[in-house]
Amino acid sequence: MKFDSIHNNEHQWIASCEKGFENTLEQELLSFNAVVTETRAGIVRFSGTVEVAMRCCLWSRVALKVFKPLIQMTISDADELYAKASTLEWADVLDVENSFAVDVASSQSCINNTHYAALRVKDAVVDYFQEKHGVRPSVETRRPDIKLFLYLNKNEATLNLDFSGDSLHRRAYREESVEAPIKEHLAAGILMQMGWLPTLFNNADAGESNTPALSFIDPFCGSGTFLIEAAMIATDTAPGLMRDYYGFFACKLFDEGVWCSLKEQAVLRREQGRQNCKAKIIGYDADKNAIRIASRNLKKAQLDHLVHIERRELAHFTAPVKKGKVIASIEQPSGFIATNPPYGDRLGEVKSVRYLYRCLAEKLKENFENWQVAVISDQVEHLDSMRFNNHQTRRVLHGGGNAVFRVFRVPQVEPHLSLPRFSEISIQSEQTLSDKCSSDLANRLKKNFKRLKKSFGGEMPYCFRLYDADLPEYNVAVDFYGNCAHIQEYAPPSNIDLEKARGRFNCSVVTVRELFGIKYENVFRKVRSRQKGKEQYTKKGKEEKLLEVYEDSSRFLVNLRDYLDTGLFIDHRIARKFIEENSKGKHFLNLFSYTGTASVHAAMGGAKSTTSVDLSQNYLDWARCNFNLNGFSETQHHLIKADVMAWLEKSSHQYDFIFIDPPTFSNSKKMRDHFDVQAQHVALLRLAMKHLSEGGQILFSNNFKRFELDTEALLDLDVEEITNKTRSPDFIRKGHLHRSWIIKRRV
Repeated sequence: MKFDSIHNNEHQWIASCEKGFENTLEQELLSFNAVVTETRAGIVRFSGTVEVAMRCCLWSRVALKVFKPLIQMTISDADELYAKASTLEWADVLDVENSFAVDVASSQSCINNTHYAALRVKDAVVDYFQEKHGVRPSVETRRPDIKLFLYLNKNEATLNLDFSGDSLHRRAYREESVEAPIKEHLAAGILMQMGWLPTLFNNADAGESNTPALSFIDPFCGSGTFLIEAAMIATDTAPGLMRDYYGFFACKLFDEGVWCSLKEQAVLRREQGRQNCKAKIIGYDADKNAIRIASRNLKKAQLDHLVHIERRELAHFTAPVKKGKVIASIEQPSGFIATNPPYGDRLGEVKSVRYLYRCLAEKLKENFENWQVAVISDQVEHLDSMRFNNHQTRRVLHGGGNAVFRVFRVPQVEPHLSLPRFSEISIQSEQTLSDKCSSDLANRLKKNFKRLKKSFGGEMPYCFRLYDADLPEYNVAVDFYGNCAHIQEYAPPSNIDLEKARGRFNCSVVTVRELFGIKYENVFRKVRSRQKGKEQYTKKGKEEKLLEVYEDSSRFLVNLRDYLDTGLFIDHRIARKFIEENSKGKHFLNLFSYTGTASVHAAMGGAKSTTSVDLSQNYLDWARCNFNLNGFSETQHHLIKADVMAWLEKSSHQYDFIFIDPPTFSNSKKMRDHFDVQAQHVALLRLAMKHLSEGGQILFSNNFKRFELDTEALLDLDVEEITNKTRSPDFIRKGHLHRSWIIKRRV
């Protein structure tokens, strides 16, 4: 049996692609003068000349393979497969001098063993030449002259000539890659589906100098795949131009003259496209190794002069400054962003990654209104956490598993949808309080609110303490976290009737709720008493509820329901601001780091690196979430699970700024020994001094009310108490919740 004669101008072809990109592939094929005959999941059938098929191999950005069907068979077993494959005139497909290989894909086939199916097709080819010519072609699996592809589906078998050879996603520019890089055809397909199309740049060679440059950014550029594919589209570069191997080179259909002409045209178009390219393409990544790899790949693709890349954290992700007025419309976005954020491998990382997406969403809202955006992830929940509506979502194969990408336009963000940086809590002036409230407590809350607002310059912090057992009858602390009230009852003395105490506590809650108009579900109540052992780390509720809050330019996650401590010591607000203002260009160490809030402030202040040490994995995972929420990665910001004292003894690193805020007492089983801040603070500070670089400083703080710094044991050091400088107006009334010192070496 012969397949279509090589003298026949028109042939039948099959192009394969990722599911979801069939329409994009179909449009490409039509632009190559192909006649599309069928489109279904993962494939597009078309008819056209050999030139059309070669053009597809050279120019298609989303196709994976191009096949020439040879024979379709109904079979019952491998022997029948062999018999029917033997009917082909194999001399019309390859010469005896050619090497060949057989690939097989199967779906519920009557032949269970794909390797055996490939062997039977190979036997059919070899036996044909052995019988006709007395010699046999050789089998070569790596780069054969001719590659055959057998597809088995139940009792149907289709044998094809693999016209493209290697998968077309291999563009030959990838010198090196990061872990789990996005494949080239997938990146190109996402770009085209989001609207970064060759038609955007068709006017480049027309000399339209007034056309504004289109911007494209990838904030997690990795090995640079999105950047390179975007640049290839913008410069009219054929994606297959750098390849040195195609399956059709040894095919009987191959016309070398036509192929040389196609390549010459492609080279000319590339040179013209590069000369006229007006696209502004930018890549960022927090990992300097990724930047190095992306730079190498861009250089190999000869696009390094057109693409700007630099190491930059998501925290500093902003839109490029555009010269002149750029008119954006519904049809034309202000710019384009496509990215493949990290997924996280370990459990704690996976949990925290959603907050990296939240940070990306906030950056988009702040800086990229009307930009067209595409984001790919392995979990749709990560994309959902970005909270953008009016999007298109599609599932694809990526990194050996399923992934999802979402395309959307960044809308104009209404003020009420953005997280305010200051508290919006206010007294309900027109509200008449019910008889369940206390007028004395309400008056004290009003008085405190008025005083604090004046102290804070008219705008209350997003998180603040309003009341701290000012009236003996109402022995509670009232903190606000955004629009939520966190009310803690101090355990009453033994001589106070429990029912009476409970009644006053309930009265306190109702008074706060009615006076400030707080919704019932936004009031969180706890009893604060002396904790024993692990009680302070024990969940108080069953359901975890993490709330995002602002502190200056940083955002943190607090848990108002599950633990006694919320994850943010709001009495240290000014100390953290001091850290931010004094960390630029420094290596920062945070001991007993808790949820890493001080480290985040240091990062915000421009620290070269931060290191956070804590014994609790729960707190370190929480810190990772806080870092991601603010757009910082672990490439420069390290989280270490360790006993602080033991770690200080073993570590050899030096730091310019060290923050130490130890617990009053700890006897965790994970520690080498118990820790008592009064008894061991000198030993702790001495160990820390060994890690302090020349000219560095230690900020030492603790909350033990009876703490006394042993100045006699530290006479050789420059010690300055700065407690008054780190006190916040909302924590003055009852004395110091903490005391603070700056400690340096004497000059």
